[in-house]
Amino acid sequence: MLSPVACNENSGAIPELDHHGHSLQARRIWAEQLRRALFLLLLVIVAAAPFAPHFVQLVSRLALGCWIARVVVIGHGVKIRPLFLPFLAFFGVAGLSALLSYDPLLSWTRMGWFGLGVLILIVPDVVQSRRNLKLLVLVLLVPSSISGIRTVWQYTVGIGTKLVTVRRDCPLAGDGLWSGDMIQEINGRRTRTPSQWRRALQMTRRDQKLKLHVARSYPLQHFDVVIERAHLDGWLADPTASVARATPLRAQGGFYNSIPYAGLLMVLAALSCGLFLTAPSLPGRVALGSLSVLLATSLWLTVTRAYIVALLISVLLMLSQSAGQKLRRISFLAIVLAVAATLAWTRQARDLPDWYGEQNQARIMMWEDSPRLILRHPVLGIGWDSVFSHGLQWNLQAYKAYPYKLSHFHSTPIQVAVDCGIIGLAAWAWLLVSWGLLLVRNLQLSREQDWFSRGLALALFGSAAGFVIGSLVHYTLGDGEVMATLWLLMGCAVALHAQLQDCAAPD
Repeated sequence: MLSPVACNENSGAIPELDHHGHSLQARRIWAEQLRRALFLLLLVIVAAAPFAPHFVQLVSRLALGCWIARVVVIGHGVKIRPLFLPFLAFFGVAGLSALLSYDPLLSWTRMGWFGLGVLILIVPDVVQSRRNLKLLVLVLLVPSSISGIRTVWQYTVGIGTKLVTVRRDCPLAGDGLWSGDMIQEINGRRTRTPSQWRRALQMTRRDQKLKLHVARSYPLQHFDVVIERAHLDGWLADPTASVARATPLRAQGGFYNSIPYAGLLMVLAALSCGLFLTAPSLPGRVALGSLSVLLATSLWLTVTRAYIVALLISVLLMLSQSAGQKLRRISFLAIVLAVAATLAWTRQARDLPDWYGEQNQARIMMWEDSPRLILRHPVLGIGWDSVFSHGLQWNLQAYKAYPYKLSHFHSTPIQVAVDCGIIGLAAWAWLLVSWGLLLVRNLQLSREQDWFSRGLALALFGSAAGFVIGSLVHYTLGDGEVMATLWLLMGCAVALHAQLQDCAAPD
């Protein structure tokens, strides 16, 4: 049997491409240069994933162009790997549904995000050694730690100075300011902490006009407003006026909403936790354990119940694969209690009058209307995102009850069935089942391998489990911020499988 090092050093060899003599060496050089360029693009993608999803989409398209060029240079066509066919089946059916959509413009925009799935094809073809796989995972986790530190910083230091109460009859209300508004700058001077607030007031005491940079509510909205200095001074002189350190109502990172940020944090926290469970050295365990706690804390600050519960269950599943029976029992009890505590705490933190709240009432209405649309359009569905423009026409309850809030179906399998029909749902299920079987095979093949292979196999298994659980009540497939990382991790699972098979093959 080959050693882990030997089996990976040989995996990057370029096969014979043709028999044209002098051109053979040139084709090899071009193929290797394109592979290196592709690997650099993958590093850019994973580094940008926690911060800039639109940039990730652009870079993935550049990577697709380079990958196609490499396939042409090699000249042997595309190697059929695990997940290749189910992904192409899903993408093909999704494209056909978009072509026949009730709103083609919205559908093709969504298809552009689904195009990130080409990472399933690119990653295994480019990441040909264990060293490359380690580097890719490292570069993914380091920016995620930066995002987590930023989130924790926002809740400890603050993001502004909050106007606790603004009466409706005061001049500030006439200027457009509300109770709870968070002032982040006064005439360009930062006011993100109480000390900065006092300093800014002192430095601008002679200014008659004040330009305030304001953050409001959730999701955070940012705007500028110009007021008279006298209006602010009058409000400050009111005995009922007070300011406080402002923190976000729900963490959302740099994203438009807390939900996609929570989905990304859940995947990354499961990834780091899986590696932590197999790390052999104390420094490695401390680093990965600290990162897991940081990402899990950031996830809790999003107050997103489904993804928090999904992470807890994924941790339990990973422990079931790596821990002893006694530890598994203790972990099961601890996680059941944590799930119960999470549900109670998030209800209180979000000030929900019941276990559902208005947002979840809309979700339930959409679920109730979904069978009717599926039965009317059973083959290829209504087309991706067509519900946004035709919801009222189709008499959806949520669109009548909440006319100013466009809603999707808040569940990946339901959304796929409605938008892409039964055929699309079958293709999606094929992809998920193939993915799950691949992850289980990786767990089996990695048992006698090095700690990183075992940890990555476990981490990929846990993140996939969390994704599937969370997507039952969230349209995760529609969140490009999450799916860019998920598609890439699917590709990593395929790459790891190829490396593990090489190691398991006899001499």
